[in-house]
Amino acid sequence: MAGRDFWDRRFFEGPADLLPIAADYLHSFLVELAWAGPVLAVLAIAARRRHHLPLSLPLLILAANFVTMALHGSRTDIFLWHRYYIPSYTMLALIAAAGAHVLLCRLPRQAGWALFLIPGVLAIGGWRDFDRSRYRIAEDFSDQLMSSLPPGSTLAANDDNILFVLIYLQLVEGRRPDVDLVLQGVGDAELPALRFKPEEDPLFFTHHPNWNFPPLTVVPTGLVFRIWRQDLPALSPSVTQWSLDGESDPRVPKDYLTCNLIGHYHYMLGLTFERKDWAIAEYQLRLARHIARSNDVLFYNLGLVYRRSGLYARSLAAFQRADEINPRHLASGTRPRASDRVKEAEASLAQIERLRADLRATDARLAALDADEPEYHLRMAELLLTRGETDAADGHLRCAVEIDAGVSEVQQGCRDLQACQERQSLQVDR
Repeated sequence: MAGRDFWDRRFFEGPADLLPIAADYLHSFLVELAWAGPVLAVLAIAARRRHHLPLSLPLLILAANFVTMALHGSRTDIFLWHRYYIPSYTMLALIAAAGAHVLLCRLPRQAGWALFLIPGVLAIGGWRDFDRSRYRIAEDFSDQLMSSLPPGSTLAANDDNILFVLIYLQLVEGRRPDVDLVLQGVGDAELPALRFKPEEDPLFFTHHPNWNFPPLTVVPTGLVFRIWRQDLPALSPSVTQWSLDGESDPRVPKDYLTCNLIGHYHYMLGLTFERKDWAIAEYQLRLARHIARSNDVLFYNLGLVYRRSGLYARSLAAFQRADEINPRHLASGTRPRASDRVKEAEASLAQIERLRADLRATDARLAALDADEPEYHLRMAELLLTRGETDAADGHLRCAVEIDAGVSEVQQGCRDLQACQERQSLQVDR
């Protein structure tokens, strides 16, 4: 309950933080128990003495739950998903039941049935928002992931949003029993010591392991990362689909976690094609940032991708969005802040802008070209290479690929596996 293992991620930094935490806590009652729960609870509290209602223990549990979470919960634990407030919602539901008793005592005996109007109205009004009969997004994500693994693979998985569905599909439904699923973070489980040959013993991770071991490289191959040897031929992407079941269906509810999962899906596809076909990669990254628009970690990672791709303006925009979503540190052991990356991106962009302005002023051929033409970016890349700005040159080559491909072609390619495979031959020669 104290959550000491996660205190390095806590949002609380001082007494001033209690006000926004309390405001969100109280507002969450209206979200989780609708209007009826808080109204009936207030009625019970107001009439507790007259009706001799024993509410002290439930109220103390409410207070203890709030204080515990306020002092150690991370930003997402407190403000985005409210699962750790379930003790509070349970107690408030109990108090609301006492409020329903008070209301029954005040109504005429023949009108007692009217109390059933409350759950009836809530059921009718909230049916669409809570109808999960068409929800297959999480299952489809994990099914695509497992289908992409070769027989006898080892998969090290973490992150609740991905790991828990994999656990269910394998251990309950018996899918892919040949895969050795390593449950990182479950019951303090950690990755065991490994001895393997990458080409013979396929090892995959659901998230980048942040290894820095020169003989090996970490390669995105679809929805997973594979550990591969640097001296072996490059791996081909293992991609069979380009969307999740129901992601574009308006009848399928999409809460914060679902949007994050869809965003992660397209982010991984973008990473997979980052060095193989930038037009497809950028389209997938755009989908990711459009769908998971409130995910600070996603935008932070997008900033890193665009920075190493030489697209400094997009990198800055991504870091700024991450900082806008969460001005505090990210929920990570290293506690990075997007604001620090914003300053770095601003400096890099300003430096490149000065250099580009100088090149436009001194190169007549470049000055005659329009920035919307592929030739402009190709010429700019050529000149930047002469100045030793390899990353910036790479960014302009990617812009040329985007303009040459066109958005409509990329959209069609991302929905047609054969077209995407054909496009893999149109790679940029750096």
